[in-house]
Amino acid sequence: MNLMLPTRRMTVEEFFAWCEEHPDARRCELIEGVVVVQQAEQWLHTQLKTSVFMALWKAVEGCGLPLFVAPSGPALRIAPDTAFEPDVVVAHLPHPDPKSYEITSPVIVVEVLSPSTRRKDLGLKREGYFRLPTLRHYLIVDPDASSIVQYVRATATGDIVERSVTTGALQLDPPGLTIELATIFRRS
Repeated sequence: MNLMLPTRRMTVEEFFAWCEEHPDARRCELIEGVVVVQQAEQWLHTQLKTSVFMALWKAVEGCGLPLFVAPSGPALRIAPDTAFEPDVVVAHLPHPDPKSYEITSPVIVVEVLSPSTRRKDLGLKREGYFRLPTLRHYLIVDPDASSIVQYVRATATGDIVERSVTTGALQLDPPGLTIELATIFRRS
């Protein structure tokens, strides 16, 4: 079946209603009112986002904080006409309604770079995600450099601080999570 994309601009509410009517509309985002279909992923991309999901899931399970981890699928509403679908999200409990397309209280957002998304992930998405008041960390996983670029919103000032991590542990404080890069970039 061929998916017919809407030709008119939409709000996030209209986009979610459109998704409900088109269950074959997988991996779409809404950017400034326009539905954008995401490209199929290379195996390395899928492997890395799964490794990040598992590392964050284990960290959340072990910390006892009221958080949950979600893989790609649900969207984050950035503006009335923009909703991004990140690769991994850590958010505050409670879980969203089971039929919701949206997560509303992200603390950590992860994107794995690919040639087709690099520019968007480093520009438009970084700016958009930090419009969300609950967001503390935006992590960009770089498969080519085997590194994670961590953007952190400073608690006291609200400034965004950038650092690159290539070895050891990645500290995500707040909320108080730690993940080892060796668990993310293990090569089989």
